[in-house]
Amino acid sequence: PWSKTGGLAMIAGSYGYEFALRGHRTMAIAPMYDDYADCTCIGGKTINIAGCWHDVRYFLHRKVYGHGKVCDYVFVDHPSYRRPEGIYGPPGAEFGDNLFRFALFSLAAAEAPLILEIDGSTYGQDVLFICNDW
Repeated sequence: PWSKTGGLAMIAGSYGYEFALRGHRTMAIAPMYDDYADCTCIGGKTINIAGCWHDVRYFLHRKVYGHGKVCDYVFVDHPSYRRPEGIYGPPGAEFGDNLFRFALFSLAAAEAPLILEIDGSTYGQDVLFICNDW
């Protein structure tokens, strides 16, 4: 995984690989906590939370496993995710806006299959979401 804080992240991170190998069109979505190699900006969305508008950008890293098996790793970029103190907050504490950050990510993730054109089409609305601790 590009970011992890425990064993659950390793399990969740393996889903993209396992589903792709079984022939499913697979997208794994995570916050973009840092600049990641081989990622391309593929779109953006303005999202309303509590009457305020927030712009996010989506970055794609395509991982090809061979024989047409691919996972689209999509990262949601917003300034609130890029903090040197850590993913959830500094050691022994948490960011005061974590609920906002989690809500923004959840809404952005729900939009991704509907709006991002990857390999010639969107994923559409017939998708299955498997969520980690957000």
